[in-house]
Parts: sequence; C-alpha cells; structure tokens
Amino acid sequence: EFMIQCKALHKKGMAEALPPCGMPALYTSFDQDRCGLFTLRDWSPETFEQLTAFVKFCKTEHGSVKNFYKMAEALQVPVWETTTTEGITALKFAEALKDMTMPQDQRADLFEGLCIRRGEGPKGSRIY
Repeated sequence: EFMIQCKALHKKGMAEALPPCGMPALYTSFDQDRCGLFTLRDWSPETFEQLTAFVKFCKTEHGSVKNFYKMAEALQVPVWETTTTEGITALKFAEALKDMTMPQDQRADLFEGLCIRRGEGPKGSRIY
C-alpha cells in the first residue's frame, strides 16, 4: 500500500515520493523503530498525544468515547447555531470538553480531525 501511494503521489508531481535513495529508505524514515509499520505516533506524535488525552478524558469522565459522544450530541445549543440535532457541532464539542485540560487550539484541531462532514450552511462541520 505504501509503495502504491508513493507512486501515485509521484505521478501527481510530488518528486519526493520516489527519492533517489529508494522507497525502502523513505519507509524506514517513518518506521524508525523498524517494527514493519508506522503509526499515528510515528507520523504525528503531537496528534497522537492529543487523541490519547481525548480518549482518556472520555473514559474517565464518561466511561467510554461512545458515552461521551451521546452526551455531547444531546447538549442544547442556541437555535441560531443549528437546524438539526444530529452530530456534534464545534460549539457542542467545546461545551462537552469544558472540563478537559487541553489548550483551545488543540481542541479545535481535534474537532477538525474528527469531523466527517465539513462545510457551511445549516449542517456545517460536525462529528458523526
């Protein structure tokens, strides 16, 4: 899969996807512990830590991420913010995380990363 994606990126003009040193060298630059795969922790340690902190918060405060989701989706928000109650909006997400010790910019990044639907209009960006 890695090689297929690198070739596709190279065809789209990203020369770095097929470096002169070869794909094995590129792969091992991500898989630094040589375990045969690379994870979110390898790719983006900061994002991994944010997601781990979020999951720990959900489990500690709500028993599970699923329970957190149900609670956050049920939060009441101002009428002007939404015309539907499905999904978790940025406002609901912020309110649901008010007791979590995480900087606001990281919360915004986390919301953006968890969103399935992004956009404007009545539905806007939401976590489903």
